[in-house]
Amino acid sequence: EYAKTKNVRIAFENIRKLANHAYLLDKLPDATFCWDTGHEECFAYGMRFMPIFGDRLDVVHIHDNYKLPNGDDHMLPFDAEIDFDRVAEHIRNAKFEGTVMLEVTYKKGVIYEGYTPEQFFERAYNAAARLRTLIDG
Repeated sequence: EYAKTKNVRIAFENIRKLANHAYLLDKLPDATFCWDTGHEECFAYGMRFMPIFGDRLDVVHIHDNYKLPNGDDHMLPFDAEIDFDRVAEHIRNAKFEGTVMLEVTYKKGVIYEGYTPEQFFERAYNAAARLRTLIDG
């Protein structure tokens, strides 16, 4: 209620338990959904959040990983195993009009070894642009 008086939206991000997420969104009808693509693949054990909560999508945290349990690497989209055609379809079907935000990490020892920060940011921009093109259809 206080957030509403300040014109602040509360978005719950998917982590592990779909049932907990459903409970919160059921009890808080003004709350919205933050879809984290990496969390869904590493922590949700095959459960899909967008078919259930996509109509309340308000924020996206987009990143890639190898789908290993607890192995969320926060890699750039298209650099590992997440199906970004599926991601784009879910976002498009949700009629999402927000910012395509990448939640990525530039860290040594991952595939970005040897990249300058400028090269990494250029690659990130290109990945976001490619995803935006897929979303726009």
